[in-house]
Amino acid sequence: MELATNASRYLNNEWLSLRMGDGFMSSTSVSHLIATYTRSFNQLPTTDDFIVWEVLNNETLETAADGTWCGLWHFAALANILHRPIVSVYPRRGAGPCYPQFNRRFVPFNEEFRGRQPVFIMWTPTTHGGCTNHFVPLLPLECN
Repeated sequence: MELATNASRYLNNEWLSLRMGDGFMSSTSVSHLIATYTRSFNQLPTTDDFIVWEVLNNETLETAADGTWCGLWHFAALANILHRPIVSVYPRRGAGPCYPQFNRRFVPFNEEFRGRQPVFIMWTPTTHGGCTNHFVPLLPLECN
């Protein structure tokens, strides 16, 4: 619901770069770069703004079904749903070019919530040697 309601914000490159930190390639718009890391992107011919909107729309609709996976736009939306920053932890091992894009902090649109304790989520593969297509929460370790 969050992605559908505020799609224009998640497609606005200036807005996204302020809320997703640095590390994105400067020659590529943030929304176009996020689109390249989606399942829908490989099926589309170009990266013009309409195609990127289509990718966001497809990702939003697909993840409404149980058992589907999410991506960077969903982590950005989660920061707004939970009203706190989300720290996406991506493993360096075998990460290749994905590491700087997925290993980042997402902050809520509302500045009032940016100082709250963040939620840490780590990407992980569901199969041995597979791609990182799942995530797990990282919780603080309590030692007695």
